[in-house]
Amino acid sequence: ENTTFSLVLICNVFTCSVNEYFIFHLTELFSELRISTKPDKLIRVRTSAHDWIAQFNSSLPKEEEESKENQEVEPGGGDHDVKKSVEDIHAFAIRSLAELTACSIETFHKTAALFLHGQKQEVTATDRAKSLSQVTIVLCKELSSFSKEFTTCLTIAGVKEKADVLNPLITGVFLEASNSASYIQDAFQLLLPVLQLSLIEARTELSQQ
Repeated sequence: ENTTFSLVLICNVFTCSVNEYFIFHLTELFSELRISTKPDKLIRVRTSAHDWIAQFNSSLPKEEEESKENQEVEPGGGDHDVKKSVEDIHAFAIRSLAELTACSIETFHKTAALFLHGQKQEVTATDRAKSLSQVTIVLCKELSSFSKEFTTCLTIAGVKEKADVLNPLITGVFLEASNSASYIQDAFQLLLPVLQLSLIEARTELSQQ
């Protein structure tokens, strides 16, 4: 029990550190773009999912004790609870990945609109492209991290499940994360013509001075 508690504590501390780094890094990258939009919604969605994972991890010792008690009082009842828990985790994982992806694409769309119609800023299209490229990398890494954390939760919760039940759920989470990363990368690619246009406009203005 002490070992389990220590592992959960380490996991929660690590999650907090990673969470703070993600918020700082993403906010810093958006500040480099010099536009009015901020990644607040992205951060909220991502933080909500990580809070859920942290809560799941912190509740493990208690759930294990309750599971043992339930098995003694109601033999055979534990499997149904585990199955429901696995399904809940899978559903939440897919929903979280979808929400993070949707927020990412929405943020890119707003960014493009501000590039085209916003006020002129002292930042080059090249610098903006570099920052957005880093944003894309950060988001894709986060999706990968999400999938690993959620599949770990699935593995723990579904320890008594048969492989033909648990494996498709785990595969589904990894597949969704991969698709989500592709959508975000595509959204970044769609921003490139906007950046190219702003670069052409900047060069035109310089030539006219």
